[in-house]
Amino acid sequence: MQAYSLLKAEGNAQFAQPWLNTLTELETSSPENAFVQASLGHRDLEDHKYAEAISHLQHSLRLDPLQALVYVDLSAALDQIAAQSGKHDEAIQAARKAVALEPFNAGVRKTLIYQLVQDKQYDQVEAEMERYLQIFPEDDRMREMLAIAKQ
Repeated sequence: MQAYSLLKAEGNAQFAQPWLNTLTELETSSPENAFVQASLGHRDLEDHKYAEAISHLQHSLRLDPLQALVYVDLSAALDQIAAQSGKHDEAIQAARKAVALEPFNAGVRKTLIYQLVQDKQYDQVEAEMERYLQIFPEDDRMREMLAIAKQ
């Protein structure tokens, strides 16, 4: 299952349908598997089925709460729902949990920064950008963005 998922993520289109077929089978045979639920949630997120994605991702996190990338997907799904309501608190909370689990993952930290920008929490955006640059000082693009934010 994980092999199909990785191949699909790498853009190997010939594996997409077998991966989806396997995922559909596992949805029935292994519904209490955290990876299966996370994969279902990711599939629904990609298909813009945000409510379904949130349900699967939350189920996955109940089974295994130590999955930073599932929190990233949950944050993205919640962000899409928040775009309609304007309330980004849950998306930010999910992003913060992801950062707590993987503090040295640049993509995870960028997710939090993005969510804070979406919620117009600019003082926190600057603070998170500064923390990011302490960990990843080689990221010149983030340094440029921080300089712009401070203007």
